[in-house]
Amino acid sequence: MKIRNAIHTVIAGAGLLTGMVAHAEIMLNAENPGSVLYQQQQNSPCVIGYNNCNNPSSFGYTEIPNGNSGESYTLTSPNYTVQQIANIVGNAFYIGIDVNTARTTSVGGINYGSETLLSFYATINGTKEFRFTGPLLLAAAANGTGYSDVILKTFDFSGFARNATVTFTASVENASAGPEQFFLVSANPGGPATNVPEPSTIAMLGLGLLGMGFAAKRKAGKQG
Repeated sequence: MKIRNAIHTVIAGAGLLTGMVAHAEIMLNAENPGSVLYQQQQNSPCVIGYNNCNNPSSFGYTEIPNGNSGESYTLTSPNYTVQQIANIVGNAFYIGIDVNTARTTSVGGINYGSETLLSFYATINGTKEFRFTGPLLLAAAANGTGYSDVILKTFDFSGFARNATVTFTASVENASAGPEQFFLVSANPGGPATNVPEPSTIAMLGLGLLGMGFAAKRKAGKQG
């Protein structure tokens, strides 16, 4: 009976540990306009953007066609891994959007065009984990300059397996005056990327500790 109870304890403990890595979809917030302190550069690489994106050679992006005024599109980035992203911006980051649109109105000193963000989301291992749902009329505070006009926050990949596959998808309508840039922005500039144990590693560690506890208890029982 004691052995059966101990086995049940081990199984329950493993379930709790693996449950720690379960995820629910996170809805993102938008800062519109964003901070022009965020610039697209190699340590803030594009995931979707124009052919003038400044990216490391090993970090690709999906190029937005330079179409006609009023263009609408839905584009998905290349495949990345969680570790590949963490190596550049850490586990927690934002998406900066450099809007490149014809300005038509001004509200509170901020310029706007007709360009609207319908949605933006991150898919990890085939599941949407982080999503912004619009429509959001995009500010053009400093359009076409390589700086963010809008910020989507916060993506946090700390609980995901390092080898998990990541893609980003943007859906935009009424784009004009040239393509946009969707780029990564570290939420902790200058901070180190944090390596997180794989979920299977956490579970195995938990099972090992529970097993050691069971063995010690059994040995104590024999000595008594």
